[in-house]
Amino acid sequence: MNSILIVRSKRSKSVGGTELRSSQIQVQAHNIVGFDTQVLEYPGAKHIKFNLCSMFGIAIKSFKYLREFRFGLLSPLKLAILEDYIGKMKIIRRPNVIFWEPHTDPLSYAGIVLRRLWPEAMLIAFPHNVESLVPRIQKYTTVEILSSFNLEVAALSHANVVAGISQFDTHMYDSFGLASIYYPFSPTTARKKYLESIKARRKNSGKSHVIILGSAQNTPTYMGMLEQFKIIREYQLDIQFVLAGRKLPGEEKYNDLSIFSYNNPTDEELAELLVGAMCIWVHQAKTTGSLTRVSEALIMGLPVLGNIDAVRDFANSAGVCVYDDSLSDFKDELYKALELGCFSNSGEFYYTDGAEALLKAVVRS
Repeated sequence: MNSILIVRSKRSKSVGGTELRSSQIQVQAHNIVGFDTQVLEYPGAKHIKFNLCSMFGIAIKSFKYLREFRFGLLSPLKLAILEDYIGKMKIIRRPNVIFWEPHTDPLSYAGIVLRRLWPEAMLIAFPHNVESLVPRIQKYTTVEILSSFNLEVAALSHANVVAGISQFDTHMYDSFGLASIYYPFSPTTARKKYLESIKARRKNSGKSHVIILGSAQNTPTYMGMLEQFKIIREYQLDIQFVLAGRKLPGEEKYNDLSIFSYNNPTDEELAELLVGAMCIWVHQAKTTGSLTRVSEALIMGLPVLGNIDAVRDFANSAGVCVYDDSLSDFKDELYKALELGCFSNSGEFYYTDGAEALLKAVVRS
């Protein structure tokens, strides 16, 4: 029996974009005929516990990674600690294929260890975005960003294939010599059933608000939310807005606006908000990756209003209204979205089947 090993860090089990993408990857692994699936989750290097007896062995292992000082002065030690930790995990079968999620990896270069431990395995990386190009609250110089990007490319180069979540990300990987495929987000079958149940409820429900959905823990989303508040003020929009998600911006950022907020809503509360929404408004700072909530909104028949950085690969899809960075057409696109109601969109994910078939072909090659 061939085996696929999924490697990622331990993290929250709540349903956010990262968790939804991880679920997609895990289900994809289960669906590849002729392979069993093993999952290896590990904490960050500083959270890995080891005793004095293993310290000597870790010190010896760190010499193998001396050339990786470019990733940071402590990188050889961190990589040795990770190798020691993985070596003690119960891997039932030696993997033929490894699915590695760098986005969930606190080291971000664990592929170096995976390649050393299983040099003959096909290593496929599933980054959730081009991490070094994601804007941060802390400002970095162009030189610092380019240096970080070069290190990210160097880490991903240990993979045989890099699966990009957006076309932009995939083109970036291609441009810098990484073998890449476009593997967009698509909800699992179980998740789709949930989204379709919300769509069924939307068909006969009253619509009362525009929903802004996301987590302020995600910097591009947080920066986008601040811009949304500014737009609402500037255009004096007489519309009810609902802000929902995990860890929302502080109320002082928007308490002068007509916005109802739901911080950490329950699943049922969120479902009710989606059922009663006229559209979802997504707006992000310039970044990489792809918003899972855009894909899910289309399945729910929920119109999407957004800037190009938020909607990306869906800009030409039915049910998506895109406005320019200048905001000159913002109101026109807003009212288009409000008039769409609950629409049917059966062909939006035609490329996903092709992407899954391509990934299966890569695994079997």
